Amino acid sequence: MASVAPPSPPRETVNPPNFRDVWVEDLERAENRLQDNASLVRNEIRAFFHYCREKLDARERLLMTQLDDNCQRISSYLSVQRTKLLATNETPSKQGLFPISEADGARSLPAEREEEENFIGDDELEEKESGEIKRENGGTENCRHDNDDEGTIDGSDDNRTEIVGDNQLKFPHRKKHLLRKIKNSPEINLSLADSDSKKQFSRMVGNLGLVYAGKADPSRTVACCRPALVKARCTGKIKAIDKHGNECRKGRDDVVAFLEAPSGNTIKCNITDCRNGTYNLTFVPNELGKHKLHVKVSGVPLKTGPLEIYARFVRIHVKSAFLGGSCIFALEIPSDYELNWQSEDSSGECATTLTPQMLGISVRDPDQKETRCTIVGCTDKMMGIARYNVRFFPLKPGDHEITVCLHEGPTLLQQVIPVQEREQIGSRGSEEGQMFSPTDMAVSQNGTIFVADTVENSRIQRYGTNGEYLSSFSVEHQEPSIIGVDAQHVAVLFQGSMEVRLYTHEGGKAGSFSVSNLRQPTDIAITNCGEIAIIDRQLSSLRILNKGGKLEKQIGKEGSKPGEFKEPYHICVTTENHMFISEHGNHRVQEIDQKGSYVKELRSKEKLAEPGAIAITTGGHLLVFDEKEKKVQIVNLDESRFSGSLSIDLVEPRTARIATTPDGFLIVLDMLSNCLWRYRIPFQG
Repeated sequence: MASVAPPSPPRETVNPPNFRDVWVEDLERAENRLQDNASLVRNEIRAFFHYCREKLDARERLLMTQLDDNCQRISSYLSVQRTKLLATNETPSKQGLFPISEADGARSLPAEREEEENFIGDDELEEKESGEIKRENGGTENCRHDNDDEGTIDGSDDNRTEIVGDNQLKFPHRKKHLLRKIKNSPEINLSLADSDSKKQFSRMVGNLGLVYAGKADPSRTVACCRPALVKARCTGKIKAIDKHGNECRKGRDDVVAFLEAPSGNTIKCNITDCRNGTYNLTFVPNELGKHKLHVKVSGVPLKTGPLEIYARFVRIHVKSAFLGGSCIFALEIPSDYELNWQSEDSSGECATTLTPQMLGISVRDPDQKETRCTIVGCTDKMMGIARYNVRFFPLKPGDHEITVCLHEGPTLLQQVIPVQEREQIGSRGSEEGQMFSPTDMAVSQNGTIFVADTVENSRIQRYGTNGEYLSSFSVEHQEPSIIGVDAQHVAVLFQGSMEVRLYTHEGGKAGSFSVSNLRQPTDIAITNCGEIAIIDRQLSSLRILNKGGKLEKQIGKEGSKPGEFKEPYHICVTTENHMFISEHGNHRVQEIDQKGSYVKELRSKEKLAEPGAIAITTGGHLLVFDEKEKKVQIVNLDESRFSGSLSIDLVEPRTARIATTPDGFLIVLDMLSNCLWRYRIPFQG
């Protein structure tokens, strides 16, 4: 009998959400946040200006106290002068003369004298002291002595001093002198409060506080632009900075900008929000000369003020330049700019489009000797700009001066390009782009540089072909390692555990395996077939494994014959899947084909005394680093001959690793200096 399933309970009907109610709630929450935010900022404004008012009130009280102190001192001084002046107007008799005791004189006269000296000048004080010295020496010009017991003062003679007993009574003896001192009594002044100070204070008050919407602070946000080309699309950037001085990581700020031309006309700037705190500017100047870029954030101009931009009809874009080959800089001109030009077949001027043939370009070395330069050709035309590559060949390091002018006309542009022997990539440390005792490096086909920074930092770092830091990813071991790369994977052999781990270029795990019977692995590479080649110096052999770790073949044994190895050191793989292996013991480099068969060798005890790291260029040159001479020997593989060398300055040459980039640069790993060195390869450019 078939069983009957019990009826299922009725399903509860779920009403779809009312999006309008949700939006209304979100809107109400946003309005509440706005009110709370405004209240918080309002309290901050009040607290800030309350603090400012307290400081101003404290300063006002201090100045008032200084004013009262000075008034009291001058008033005391005038009181003393009043007493002396009244005393000179009296004509007392002998009977009316009041005696002064020795104690009173010692207490009152020095006090009055001190009060007076505080306000009279140095000349008057010197005159007064000299007069008293004369009187003490018995001078009779201003003094007259009587033989009576008590002296008298005669009102008709102002220049008289009377003696009372053993005490000498000194009244003010010159009325005119007292009146002059009263008239010249000190005045009270207020300094640092003139019109300039008021203007400074007004400017300071005008910069107190700033209210704006969004994260970007107009007082900290910065803007920059490349040199502008007239009649061409020019670019710039705005970097948003918050009130704490940190870079904004999000966009959506109220940013506007316009360009003010020399004639006063304004040009609108287009702004693109990159949504990472950066805003791209684009504008097209229509006039030659100095322009001003005005940028406002939340309606407030940037504190740095308008950015001055010079629009010309020629621009130079310079990259790093190195010795040992040709160097290139870009010459940019507006593709549609017309100027008045004196043609050869016409007696007058005519408007014509600017071309490189109308320009004179010269490059001078530090000794002001002209360096050969040529225009290679136009690389691209976009955004109204035509770009031409100009090649020159520096012969010595230093600053080289590039000058561009119209033929038999004025100079349009001068710029300096530094020519260096090498360029440093990275430094010691654990931050992004830094390295600590790097042990190996390799370069992929697209020019990405991988560095084994596994001794202290346990990571693999990635750099661009120009040396800029890209990214890094962590590895499982903290020990020395060697690495090899192909178009997809990075193979890392940890020399302590003898384990090989495969990663993608972005750091994803792609496999791992252990390699048995390894003694002293010194280099690893990935062939074009995806096989892994490992050099073992102690076993004098080359092992070929698949990416699963299975041994495919083992090549070589110790010896000096073709196909044998003596102290093999490094390996590099060509596009034809041939392998070059350097040997210390045999002073040579052997070429092995993809089957493991011997092809040829390069041997030289002079130029390959201690061959170490090797690399191959896209132009068909083999580079071999001679550790004894500290030179990279350049071998022309087509002609099988040494075609040049490049000196490498390293602290410890035996730790060096070399590789090449597709654009013709040599990358050298310097383990003890914790960095990479970037050289221009001779005959590559």
